[in-house]
Amino acid sequence: METKQPLILIIDDDPGLQMLLECFVKEMGLRSEVARNGTEAIDKIPFLKPDLIVLDLMLPGMSGLKILEMLQTGEALKIPVVVLTGSYIQNLKEKITACPNVVELLQKPIKLETFREVVARGLNRSKAA
Repeated sequence: METKQPLILIIDDDPGLQMLLECFVKEMGLRSEVARNGTEAIDKIPFLKPDLIVLDLMLPGMSGLKILEMLQTGEALKIPVVVLTGSYIQNLKEKITACPNVVELLQKPIKLETFREVVARGLNRSKAA
């Protein structure tokens, strides 16, 4: 039986960053799906059951912070989350990193090596859950 490569759900409204992150994920030999806003993300998460979520904080409609709060219950709590931010928000850092499923809070621009390391760490955590 063939095992599927882990699936990364990228939640970001910036098409350029979506493409970049999809390339990073593909280079790692992983699969990816994209959600362009919070509503689309919330619809896709239960259906796709991703192995890891890459979540931008600043999204149209529903904020990434609201999505992160929703990921703190039930089965979603088992999904590791890498949070991205374009503007470092010191007062939210503690709240975000206190969430049990948050692997890391990364500030844009994202470096490939850092992204690889954080995703690998998150996937290892996912396997252990």
